[in-house]
Amino acid sequence: MAKSPQKKSPAPKAKDKSFKLNATTLTWGTVATVLAVVVTFTLITVTKSPSTAPSAPPAMIAAATSSLANIPASTFDSVGVASPAAAVLPLTKVANPVALTNKKLPEVLYVGAEFCPYCAAERWALIAALDRFGHFQGIGPMFSAPSPESYPHTPSFTFVNATYSSKYLAFKSYETQTVDHKTLQSLSKADEAIFAKYDTYTYIPSIGSPQYNGSIPFIDVAGQFLQGGASYTPGLLNNLTQGQIADGLADPTNPITQAILATANYMTASICATTHGNPSNVCLSKGVQAAAKAMKITF
Repeated sequence: MAKSPQKKSPAPKAKDKSFKLNATTLTWGTVATVLAVVVTFTLITVTKSPSTAPSAPPAMIAAATSSLANIPASTFDSVGVASPAAAVLPLTKVANPVALTNKKLPEVLYVGAEFCPYCAAERWALIAALDRFGHFQGIGPMFSAPSPESYPHTPSFTFVNATYSSKYLAFKSYETQTVDHKTLQSLSKADEAIFAKYDTYTYIPSIGSPQYNGSIPFIDVAGQFLQGGASYTPGLLNNLTQGQIADGLADPTNPITQAILATANYMTASICATTHGNPSNVCLSKGVQAAAKAMKITF
């Protein structure tokens, strides 16, 4: 029941949790990891979390999803891949990729769970990236599982009832378990095979060791780029609501915004590599080009 190593805020060389999904069952536990995250902002210090999740009024969630869909291009460009407060991991490029498509469009595959704080953090960046290529409907609010889970009540959204439309790509998501670990959505046999093969140390060395194979969140961008585990620490979002996070998304100096948008720029660059650089106003933007340069990819 090993889980992928993740970066924890605020102290280096700390113990952390992440989550593992087998091809048939989801399990979770605790692992020791060696971390080296330099934290210079007191606002991301992890403090004691309340026993119950904050409320998520519909009006606040509507405003938050609107903010995610309308982040200024200038903010993406100002952030680029800079995230001084918390390290951000880019996706891994697949050697000898096998195309993942849906109705002749490149497909982005996401596998996560509602209880998982790492999935909660990653969804912010994934939604921000995908909103640059299309439109979501039906995204609902959620908080990750309560204590004793790590990073309890991490604010996020769920893809369970969401639909996505785009002329550039397709998006498929699985939330495999609820906040209380009940089975929610099951992978198709084809996606189980993709998950079992590619969510491994062989293809994603950044997960640290073969014992962390099967980490969630897992993201596959058209069979060409992979992410296993969160790109940045969920500790950044500690004790906040969706509305509070969304309110800062237009501010490129906000450390939370920097981590989310740096991750989103890496994701956007990966997607652009599969859409032949379309749409050009997104793929040729300064922030996306900075991410492409860091990842050593062109489109």
